[in-house]
Amino acid sequence: MLMIKAIVAPECSDAVIDSLGAEGFSAITRVKVKDRSAASITVNGTNPDEQDMDMLMICCQNTDKSAIVSIIADKTNLNDISGKIFISPVDEVYTISSKTKGL
Repeated sequence: MLMIKAIVAPECSDAVIDSLGAEGFSAITRVKVKDRSAASITVNGTNPDEQDMDMLMICCQNTDKSAIVSIIADKTNLNDISGKIFISPVDEVYTISSKTKGL
């Protein structure tokens, strides 16, 4: 199992979430974050120290990684704001409401 965390521009989040849902990946957590990038980014003619971003988190099977990364990259490559995708292994997952192990 993997945890995919994508830091994306807020204006791209809905398109990513909708596209992931259309492909059967609907369990997504969205968190508002502040991004402080090392890259030189210009937004509306200025270079802000921090910018508002969304972090999208999705836990998936290893076999779904390529499809999910592809959807995120396709739907966020629409503007000049940089983002990142982080992928980490997940040892175990538990659903709190049903007290069951697994996705």
